[in-house]
Amino acid sequence: MRTWVDGMIPFCTYEDSPARTWCANPQHARVTPLTGPNEVGFLAGPFNTSGQQWISAADVFNFEVPSILPPEIDRITSYTGDAVDAAGVAVPYPPLHMHHIHIIRFPRGHRGGFSAAVDEFDVQQHWLETHGDYRLTPPGGEIAPGYTIAMPPGTCCVMGQGAELRLFSEVNDVRPREETAPITFWLRIRMQIADQPCRPIGRVVFWYPVDQVAQHSRLMTYDVGSDERLTWWTMRVQTRLRLVGTPWVHSHRARYAGLLVLRNGPRTPWQLSPLVVDSASCVHRRVPECLSVGALRAHLESKARALPSPGRRSVLLCADEPTAANWELARTAGGATIHADRQGEAHCLSGEELEEGDTLTVFAFTRPNYNGGLASFPQHTLLFSHAELPPYPGDPSDTTSSNGTWASSSGGAWDPAKAVFVAPQPSNGDEYGVWHLETGHLEHPTLFPPRNQ
Repeated sequence: MRTWVDGMIPFCTYEDSPARTWCANPQHARVTPLTGPNEVGFLAGPFNTSGQQWISAADVFNFEVPSILPPEIDRITSYTGDAVDAAGVAVPYPPLHMHHIHIIRFPRGHRGGFSAAVDEFDVQQHWLETHGDYRLTPPGGEIAPGYTIAMPPGTCCVMGQGAELRLFSEVNDVRPREETAPITFWLRIRMQIADQPCRPIGRVVFWYPVDQVAQHSRLMTYDVGSDERLTWWTMRVQTRLRLVGTPWVHSHRARYAGLLVLRNGPRTPWQLSPLVVDSASCVHRRVPECLSVGALRAHLESKARALPSPGRRSVLLCADEPTAANWELARTAGGATIHADRQGEAHCLSGEELEEGDTLTVFAFTRPNYNGGLASFPQHTLLFSHAELPPYPGDPSDTTSSNGTWASSSGGAWDPAKAVFVAPQPSNGDEYGVWHLETGHLEHPTLFPPRNQ
């Protein structure tokens, strides 16, 4: 079994949130390989934090330093990225928030960081990832404990040829500043490897709009303010694909209030529901469905489910579960109460095919669940799903090659190691609108091309 070689990883400690740029004088933490059966990975650390501190660890900013990740990995059946204590047990949230732990896929030999990619698909920041609202899997089940993403049964993730993997992680201590008792942890990256052949699986990432705020944001977040609002956008599927397994959403739950994804359906809320008419009229007439994002979300979902399904293809492609908890109150060891993000649940039509040229409309609902005093609030809204591209494995036209790529219908090859990104593009004439429910005010912010997904 391939393992990592002992080494060092640079890291920086920040008070409050990290600065826009990597620190000038990083410290270094020891990297040691994991040695469990059918797994590759490493522990990096130890790190020590007190309340409100951030640890940013990365081998992604200095390309003269060899990657700490091995040159080739295949047959990955699950990925875990988290912080663990001295006993190897994942540290929960609170006290530690896995703000983001990204395993980033670069073209091998790439030397320019994020900005010098040949195109937006060359650098994949979300090849494998953990985010702060992800689910902590307890021990004793079929899925490896920790912050783990498992591939659908019988499938595996592959790294692919001509690539290397690097790490970019930020873990923050959410305790109040006065809680100074140190927390010692190790950063854990673990990939479980199948011991027998498995079907390579890719992924599709449905992106959010990049507006003027996101253009200048360190983590490319768009602003959702502190009021109840509906933000919607359209985007075009650029290649045929099939959704596989259960999807998952990453969002900042202090504002998150629901998500609907329509396929080849109405492009605006008033096209979906004649009752709405338009934003100002709906508020002026005191239509109950327009008075809160909860009521509006339920109304638009019911309208979407009632739409005729041309060719037996449902218009409502994905929806979150409105009754699932997206955050909860938790207490630190020092007795402080913390609002802790939770993942909630989302459902897409598993096994459903998307065709090249399909138009998706995303309705994203937000409200101030907590931290309402922040007038400007940075948001991510990402929908992930495992996916396959045709010809699908097992089809008569399946021509899976020895290196795990499949011939595509266009005569090229689909590399399942490279994710498909579906994002709103100004060049496609995509919609981008914001409806402020309280005032009825309607905005159409400028849409910018996505970058470095």
